[in-house]
Amino acid sequence: MSLNYLPEGYELKKEINLVKDKRLAIWLNIVALIMVVIVIGISYYFKGVSYTRDLKYLWIMCVSLILYIVIHEITHGIVAKIFLPKEKLNFGITLTAAYCGIKTGYFSKKHYICVALAPIIIWGIVFGIFQFFVKDIGLFFVLTVLQAINISGGSGDIYCTYLTVKSLPDTLINDDGVSMRFYSKE
Repeated sequence: MSLNYLPEGYELKKEINLVKDKRLAIWLNIVALIMVVIVIGISYYFKGVSYTRDLKYLWIMCVSLILYIVIHEITHGIVAKIFLPKEKLNFGITLTAAYCGIKTGYFSKKHYICVALAPIIIWGIVFGIFQFFVKDIGLFFVLTVLQAINISGGSGDIYCTYLTVKSLPDTLINDDGVSMRFYSKE
């Protein structure tokens, strides 16, 4: 169960900060870039699409990417509010990432994994369905880039999910958007 307070006896076991830890931020961005190359490479292999020279599609892609970043963070926020409805969300952007967080709430492991992976799963399915049915090669490319950004943009979310999965069973996670703190009694 997620809580709006830290129960007595819990202590900080691990903290990561994606702004202060430059090495981690660079590593996650390199992983994200590799993911983009893989997704676009798979698309090229199956559909023969690498890029479009039509400026209309490039404009659609640029606007879509900006909108997607906002929608990705809003998706985190919607799922976070399901588990901590009384807590205030905070949104922002740094040089390395956009974020959504809750300063005073503590998520259970299961709830935090749902919050972290929601955008990747939800939008991955949505973009995949559209990719399957779209016939226009330019729109297919735009959707491929959005899918690549969806997966790669979630590299930090995947990393935090990994840390959550390997943490102790009673762990509570506080995520203010930039830093994550893992608390446990054990």
